[in-house]
Amino acid sequence: MAVLTNLLTQLDSASPRVAAQAAHFLFTHPLPPAIGTKSEKRLAMLAQRKLAEGERADLTVAGYRIATYRFAATAPRIGTILMVHGWTSAAAFMTAPITRLRAMGYNVVAYDMPAHGKSSGRRAELMDCVLALIAVADHFGPIDHVIAHSFGGPVTTLALTSEASAGLTDETGLIFIASPNRLGDVTEGFARYIGLTRDAQAIFEEMLVEPFGVDLDAMDASLMLSDLPNPLTVLHSRDDREVAFDAAEKFAALGERVDLRALDGLGHRRILHAQPSLSVLMEAVQP
Repeated sequence: MAVLTNLLTQLDSASPRVAAQAAHFLFTHPLPPAIGTKSEKRLAMLAQRKLAEGERADLTVAGYRIATYRFAATAPRIGTILMVHGWTSAAAFMTAPITRLRAMGYNVVAYDMPAHGKSSGRRAELMDCVLALIAVADHFGPIDHVIAHSFGGPVTTLALTSEASAGLTDETGLIFIASPNRLGDVTEGFARYIGLTRDAQAIFEEMLVEPFGVDLDAMDASLMLSDLPNPLTVLHSRDDREVAFDAAEKFAALGERVDLRALDGLGHRRILHAQPSLSVLMEAVQP
């Protein structure tokens, strides 16, 4: 990482725009999930086995082949739940609650974002991820609940507020797990991590939101969701080092339709499969 930071610093001193272009390239070319420890490898293996239980189908969206996985309800069907993974993750890492959701009567659909998992591509623009979610929701919908982790929250918000999806409705319940509230918080953290100056960061942010025709300040979930009736449950661990807990508090400020469930000791990723968070998920999707 030090080598990359030094390189970007040199680019930045020569041309903030070139440094911003390099940052944009890095941001839109997600790396595979980091799996290092024996425990992580075991969990990844179990997740892949669970994913293999789903019915695989591919959709073509914006030139990408999007891998989808459908898990049929094992009790009388009561609805459909869509799982949305985060950046540099994959559908497999959303599988922990699937058995219990199926037993409740839900069809469960997961998918890999562009350039993630088994979907095609190496580059994933934010707009492409939004279009993929809309296509999956429309293909398998209507969607009764969306369970989104991390960056999947902003992608879900953008898809919902675009009003371009017939599969996402005013009745679709939202469950955001460790999700950022403002895109600006994400870009600021990324810029700080790779060592961008403020000038280069501003250019990078303009490049990222340009396809949406708005400025970065408009990419604020509290603003975007404020006029929508969709119920929102937020799960967030206070010790999350990747997405600060204040993101959850910003969601909670939307009012009574938000149910904030603060957890402890589950970090940013263990929250996806830990028993306390799974119990909250089951409560949130009760018919």
